[in-house]
Amino acid sequence: MRIFARGTSSVANNGDLPGRRYRSAPESLERRRRDCTENTEYALGQLSKVDVAARAIQFKGRPAVLIVVQEASARNGQRNAEEKLRHLFENAVEGIFQSTPKGRFITANPALARMCGYSSPADLKASVRDIDDALYVDPRRRVEFKRLMEERGAVEAFEYQVRKKDGVKIWVSVNVRAVYGRSGRIMSYEGTVEDITDRKRSELERQVTTEIVHVINVTDNLDDLLRQIHGTLEKVLYVGNCFVALHEPSADTFQFPFFVDTLSDHSQPKLEKAKHGCVS
Repeated sequence: MRIFARGTSSVANNGDLPGRRYRSAPESLERRRRDCTENTEYALGQLSKVDVAARAIQFKGRPAVLIVVQEASARNGQRNAEEKLRHLFENAVEGIFQSTPKGRFITANPALARMCGYSSPADLKASVRDIDDALYVDPRRRVEFKRLMEERGAVEAFEYQVRKKDGVKIWVSVNVRAVYGRSGRIMSYEGTVEDITDRKRSELERQVTTEIVHVINVTDNLDDLLRQIHGTLEKVLYVGNCFVALHEPSADTFQFPFFVDTLSDHSQPKLEKAKHGCVS
């Protein structure tokens, strides 16, 4: 193998690193060492690039040169891999994070910041001082999460509700693993977060529909039926102001067998005359 330096003579021949060409005075070695500065690219057999670092030393009492050769392609490959990972982190659809067991974010990607209603990862990290209080709607789920991490060292598809910056609640599913220190204690968590709000709402709507059908089939009393339907609808809708009106065509009136109004002090109407298809 022959190694050639740009602008210099050969620095090694056939693997003989001390090399016959370096059997000269220390001053000459120092000059040649300066010629072979660190991170200078060389042609290795005209097939690849290498980085060469050279240093004048004494070898068995005689002046020599220690040369360290690294393929530049390996360095470039590492740099490219790091750039790809950074691109994936910044542009991932799912949230990616690192956090401490005490509830502070170490790192977070833009997707997680947007998911939680923050303008940027920096905004998320600065605003959320305690993940337990700021994000978890149900503190018991955080306790359960920590328990599982201590016992198993990882969780998959762990679901809980998150309170966004504006107060809106969403459902998320996380996959997290523990990072341990030398003492064997958990130093941090790292994982991914997926917004599953739409899926959870669809599941809940199907559940509510099934419950209403069941109530209709087993309840004979109209008042009980309407009360149970109202309670079931509360799972998916705001029903603080709700009523059921029955139209009597012969008298052109409406009756209100069920009426709920938490927004005002209006009492339940007993009978209303229909006017232009609307109740006044």
